[in-house]
Amino acid sequence: MTEYNFLQAKEYTDNFMKDLEDKCGSLSEWSIDRRVSRGDKDETITFYFPIKKEIDLYDIQQKFTQHSSRLEARRAPGISFTLEDPSLNFSVSFYEGPVHAVTYNKFGKISKEELDTILSLYAELNVKNEVKDPKKLLEEFGASIYLPRKELTWDSIAGYDEIKKQLQENVLLPFTNPEIFNGITDKTRKMQESNLPKAVLFYGPPGTCKTVSAKVIAGQINVPFIYVPLKAFLSKWYSESENRMAGIFEAADLYPRSILFIDEIDAISEDRDGGDSNESSKRVLSVILKKTDGIEAKGKSLLLGATNRKPIIDPALLSRFDTMIYFPLPTIDERGLIFETYAKQLDKKSLEKLAKDTDDFSGRNIKDVCGYAERICGARLIKEGLKEGTPTLDEYKQAITVRKLSDLSSK
Repeated sequence: MTEYNFLQAKEYTDNFMKDLEDKCGSLSEWSIDRRVSRGDKDETITFYFPIKKEIDLYDIQQKFTQHSSRLEARRAPGISFTLEDPSLNFSVSFYEGPVHAVTYNKFGKISKEELDTILSLYAELNVKNEVKDPKKLLEEFGASIYLPRKELTWDSIAGYDEIKKQLQENVLLPFTNPEIFNGITDKTRKMQESNLPKAVLFYGPPGTCKTVSAKVIAGQINVPFIYVPLKAFLSKWYSESENRMAGIFEAADLYPRSILFIDEIDAISEDRDGGDSNESSKRVLSVILKKTDGIEAKGKSLLLGATNRKPIIDPALLSRFDTMIYFPLPTIDERGLIFETYAKQLDKKSLEKLAKDTDDFSGRNIKDVCGYAERICGARLIKEGLKEGTPTLDEYKQAITVRKLSDLSSK
């Protein structure tokens, strides 16, 4: 029969709880302690495991007695009940409240079989009740969860070939082939460490496919995509934003792997010395700084942040991103490809004219222009008594003019 001393039992328990956390998410605090007396001959090893209040203590008693027929129950002041064997080598005490203590008195020794019993019972009784639906939790915290969409591919984004290449090389391929990239560092670095990205920042003007690119990556990796609209999040839950942000990270850890996408991350990451951040934003920033360090340790999630205002981001947060990718406005050739996506009926010459007329337009601007032109076309067809048709080149030009005038009036 294998027996462990205190240090061996602690190491065994540490490994068990770590594996349990990897499978089930973060656990409540627990500890293992010992007390030595009589010249180191009498040593008590005690495990403290939190038990949720809603768990029925009678249910605990029944499960423990099933595992050991020798255990007998007795009650004492301030203690719900104690299970112990007649020889007093093994006892389990349950207290009123969220904690129970498991104590072994074996001159500093505990058998592997007894250790496995208490650890498996802890997992059965406590963790099973802590595991929750991460999707429901995330929605309660103000985040949205999207399951991977295989039909959303790089072909869904017109143009941006250089950006796609950077995303493939720096994000997608490392995530889908970690053994290759870790193998490279084994041969190049003196200290063994991973070079897989843990936090990536997308920055650039609005409407340049930052969010869509993140969703494509999630679909390609086949992991849940967690969208955190930080600006709305902060305004809706001002007084408890930092607790909800911590909850989002913890709920994301319930998935084996996931992508956590924080949009408009500059909303809380303004330079803390600049005086523009309110106290709530500072506390949320502190949570994100702490959690991004934890992402590197766990290696389960990929954090993607998006911003239109990179210069105002707090330097401490900016340093957490090991990869930064700039999303520029589309070139004239890329604008032509985007128009072709939303106006496939036009000939090449017409598409070139529209691309030339939309300098400084983002991909989203072009999509909006095409939608406006389609509505102009619909109104025309109704007036002419027609059932079907497509927008003309002039209707697209009209939509472009309206968009430019709208942009000018907003300045």
